[in-house]
Amino acid sequence: MYGYNSGPRCSPIITEKEVYTLGAGGELHCLDRQTGKQIWKRSINREYKVKQNFFGVGASPVLEGNLLLVNVGGPDGAGVAAFDRLTGKTVWATTDDGASYCTPAVATVKGKRYGFFLTRKGLVITEVATGKVHSTYFFRSRKYESVNGATPIIVDDLVFLSAAYQTGCALLRMKDDGVEEIYRGLQMSNHWGTSIYIDGHLYGVDGRHESEANFRCIDFKSGKLKWQVDEELGRATMIVADGKFFILTERGKLVLAKASPEAYREISRTPTILSYPCYTPPILANGFLYTRDEKKLICFDVRK
Repeated sequence: MYGYNSGPRCSPIITEKEVYTLGAGGELHCLDRQTGKQIWKRSINREYKVKQNFFGVGASPVLEGNLLLVNVGGPDGAGVAAFDRLTGKTVWATTDDGASYCTPAVATVKGKRYGFFLTRKGLVITEVATGKVHSTYFFRSRKYESVNGATPIIVDDLVFLSAAYQTGCALLRMKDDGVEEIYRGLQMSNHWGTSIYIDGHLYGVDGRHESEANFRCIDFKSGKLKWQVDEELGRATMIVADGKFFILTERGKLVLAKASPEAYREISRTPTILSYPCYTPPILANGFLYTRDEKKLICFDVRK
């Protein structure tokens, strides 16, 4: 609808035997990893009459045991769903929430396994095995042309949500019969890059537009702003390893910085190596860092 490419926007899931993919048009595939042969397929947008979203389908599925959890976005009880990983059959579906661009999260709270879906409307917490809704929490912009794009962060019994479009952030505590709001404000507004939790602090990019984006650190439990910097990172994406941030700016520069709640400490940065836009986070595997734009992939040896 907005002239972007046709995807895909979701990351694949790779197991020992299968590969699961979800395309921008809602085509969910399970493929044999060795041969590429299709094991099963579901056309979830067509089957569940999903209303076309602004940028197509963009919430990656999550594999939890034998269930594939998907932020479907269908009406009539198909807002979020779980599919059998081996057959593709629907195991459960619930809510009427539209789809967001947030990958679901899964965590154990007080001995029970839950799925955390940040939908277009807000947070939905379900029991993973049954789909029974534990609680919901309205969390979205009042602006129609807006999206939720950052995955919920769960630490113990606390759930952190963040979004742009003047939505801001919220920290919730799970109770036996619902959720309790600890704080809500504009301390951190993640557009699509999920913040990173380290030792009681959150690090992330705040801001909807490139011109206003800044990198900041907040105290997780209080929401207090520790620091913020504007180092021409734009709406960067990042990962952390060995106490360092590997930051890929949307304009194609790679930045190495120290992870500290005291201050932002940049170690080094490359000149422009990739072309705008760079929206995919860097990937680290076995000491090799993979970065990409929409046409090119670059691998760095970072073992030293």
